[in-house]
Amino acid sequence: MKSARQILAAAAAFAALLTVAPSQAAEPSVLASLDINKAQGWGDALAACDMTRFFLSSPDLEAGTIIAPGGGVLYKPLFIPEKTLYTPSLNDALNTLEKAGQVKRADVVSARYRFASTLIPQFHKAREVDKDFLRDQMKLCNVLTDDVKTRYGG
Repeated sequence: MKSARQILAAAAAFAALLTVAPSQAAEPSVLASLDINKAQGWGDALAACDMTRFFLSSPDLEAGTIIAPGGGVLYKPLFIPEKTLYTPSLNDALNTLEKAGQVKRADVVSARYRFASTLIPQFHKAREVDKDFLRDQMKLCNVLTDDVKTRYGG
């Protein structure tokens, strides 16, 4: 857990480099619960990053199914992936962290389900500020996955 906090701290430092326009900073995102700076460990961070990537793909949430990158089919209503996470690079990070004893797959599954249950019904309310939030968040997520590779040899 200490390593997760160090990585999240590095992500927070990176977040400070990102700038948000003053008008956007005043508007809270409907997706604010995905903020990895508030993650309670690797399970939350990986799930938040995965939901971020999912939403950035502009999914048709009215469709019965969605094809996931790297294969697999996601089914309505929550579009939960068979391979735990939607994003192949995050699945790789999960596997690496699980082997290193840093996270339990069940924690990631639980967090992914919690985010999907809460946010998919609200996604239709997303505005431009939410899309900006997702793009900035994905930059942090990329830093995290790169750091997992560096620290744990993934």
